Amino acid sequence: MSEKKLTGKILFRESNYHTSKKELKNLQTPSIELNFHDFLMSNFSELQLSDKEKQLLTNHHRQMLCLYKKLPPNILREDKTKLLSLINEQKNKEITISASEYGAYVCLAVAFSGKIPDHKTIHFTLENSPLALFPKELLVKKSLPKNLFIEYAQDPKAWVDHFDALLKLKEVKVKKYA
Repeated sequence: MSEKKLTGKILFRESNYHTSKKELKNLQTPSIELNFHDFLMSNFSELQLSDKEKQLLTNHHRQMLCLYKKLPPNILREDKTKLLSLINEQKNKEITISASEYGAYVCLAVAFSGKIPDHKTIHFTLENSPLALFPKELLVKKSLPKNLFIEYAQDPKAWVDHFDALLKLKEVKVKKYA
């Protein structure tokens, strides 16, 4: 039917007086092939959407969900390795990382990889990403270490935030924007 890509953004900040910002540019997946069959409602039954959420599910929403469901884990692992390298290069012990869309998945993969050094404190703020579809095989650690913090900032303008069922990953605290 068609091929699409997931895109995302990661903004990386060291927390010190000379705050430096680094943005991982061109964060996108290779093309993912989507077929008509992928868009059928039966393919979304595991999400346990409410009746209201099912009514809100547009073609665009289905397309986005299909892209996340078909995301090749090896691509996510490659981007996870790049972010881990960037974290390990930093001299500062406290780092804040903001990420959206596919970038949020990369951050989740890093957070649950078990590879972040204990002497660094990392604060992740994620948004606009269907947490419930995160590949479970990438949750190497089943709980967050004490030096990592994840918050999902729910934005009412984002496509995914109309679907509470998509924001459920027990390890992540969901906070609504004021």
